[in-house]
Amino acid sequence: METTHCLNCLTGVEDGQKFCSNCGQSTDTHRLNLRHIWHDIIHAFTHADKGILFLVKQLVINPGIV
Repeated sequence: METTHCLNCLTGVEDGQKFCSNCGQSTDTHRLNLRHIWHDIIHAFTHADKGILFLVKQLVINPGIV
């Protein structure tokens, strides 16, 4: 088996391991692309606790607290 290193803590990680045994970082890495970034942006706005309109209202009224 080939050993590589964890991108988070630089501990040796064997080939086939899904997580670092030292810090728990996932060993499955992928390149960022526009599709992934777009998905994260949509996810951030649609999964707010009380909805986007409530979030915007609170940002206007209490920007430091939100």
